[in-house]
Amino acid sequence: MGKTNWSALEFSLATPIMVKPEFSFQAFFELTLPLIVLVIGVQNIQAIGVLYAVGYKPPVNAIFTVPGIGTLLNSLFGGHPCVIAGPSTAICSSDSAGENKDLRYIASVVDGLLWISFGLMAGMAIVAATIVPKQLLATLGGLAMFGVFLTTFSQAFSGKFRSGAMVSFLISAANVTVLKVGAPFWALIVGFIVTLLLDRDDYTLIKNRSDREDEEQIAV
Repeated sequence: MGKTNWSALEFSLATPIMVKPEFSFQAFFELTLPLIVLVIGVQNIQAIGVLYAVGYKPPVNAIFTVPGIGTLLNSLFGGHPCVIAGPSTAICSSDSAGENKDLRYIASVVDGLLWISFGLMAGMAIVAATIVPKQLLATLGGLAMFGVFLTTFSQAFSGKFRSGAMVSFLISAANVTVLKVGAPFWALIVGFIVTLLLDRDDYTLIKNRSDREDEEQIAV
């Protein structure tokens, strides 16, 4: 339709630049603590939950240890925290990644290579994002996540802890920012509090089931 100016796109590779670390109490409380909660309590946990939901048994310790080391390395170059992203994990572990569950790791490898390529060509990617119509990017992202959303919503609102899940979703969708901290952090905190207040019985059921499993294991 003639709305894209491709002449503005020039080939170039990004060069990593070392950043001198500086400590700030303000940054610690406004950035570090919320990011720790988001990385550990949202992205990594979400990825683990997705993998369990589709029948995998992920190495939980490695999922937290490896991204932690990656975050330390990223920080030296001004990068963001390294996480096992929930949406990407959901796509790579879903049926869309192949019928054979033992070969779906290939999707993760390809995803990793694409991210490395994206990082090397970050300058070009930023320019491309500015010259391509926003509606096209939104459509492509929506199509990629459509099946994932259907599966996630059906699991989140049909099982236990539905009240907390709904409140977390609404706060995230509202994109509320309080004390310069974004919506995902508050969605996690408020959702957890609502779960304690309204979904208390679900905690009891899980505790009783866990006790029975322990008794059965001891008996065996």
